[in-house]
Amino acid sequence: MTYVSTALKNYFECYEIRKERNDSVGMYKILGNIANAYNYLLIDYETSLKYYEQSLQIQKNLGDEKVLSITYLNISSVYMTQGKFLPAFDYMQQAEKIADKYNDMPTLGKIYLNMGDMLNSIGQNSKGK
Repeated sequence: MTYVSTALKNYFECYEIRKERNDSVGMYKILGNIANAYNYLLIDYETSLKYYEQSLQIQKNLGDEKVLSITYLNISSVYMTQGKFLPAFDYMQQAEKIADKYNDMPTLGKIYLNMGDMLNSIGQNSKGK
């Protein structure tokens, strides 16, 4: 068993415990970690998006708006990596709106860097200025 499969096995077990305890915050955090593993370690974008979306739904149900910006940014990164720039930009704009509302400068910085990278990727270098 590889370290990634061991980590995922532990995440899924932890998720079930959080679910039994009705710990929604713990559930969405674990789902985000599972999504990150699929995105960055296993390079399985569809599965990654599935877990980011599940995490996003729990966050929305809780009304935890501030944390939504990070999940939107993560989802946009998956789409950007796949070269799907339209949905990537949509999610970046949603992340930006929330991060701006809460004056979340670290997240805004990440969003603007990703927007610049995306514009550079599609040859729109002058729009980032």
